Amino acid sequence: MAIALFSQEFWPLLIAHFLYALSVPAHAAALGGYLFGRVPERMQGRVIAANTFAVGIPVALTGTLAGLLLAVADVRVGLGTGLFFIALPLLLMLLDRFIAAIPKPSQWDEGAEVASA
Repeated sequence: MAIALFSQEFWPLLIAHFLYALSVPAHAAALGGYLFGRVPERMQGRVIAANTFAVGIPVALTGTLAGLLLAVADVRVGLGTGLFFIALPLLLMLLDRFIAAIPKPSQWDEGAEVASA
């Protein structure tokens, strides 16, 4: 949360985290719906496990790295580094043409080539 770089006050951080938390279920439902809608049923367990592993490792490492930096550097350095490692995959995702080519759910049957790529 970028606001933590500028304010360590309780209420601004609480409001920012609350607003962020409102988006998590929608994001999780969209990603889960896409995976379950596009991945063949016989492969869903493997794909979900691989996705969870690929997402879980960076999340764990980001928190660990930020915590270590908090112990040896300024709070803003730790938070800024954590924010960088969270924003980097987001930036890569936004720039990825494959992700931009994912069709709307109503067009998933038409876009079978996306799943096979």
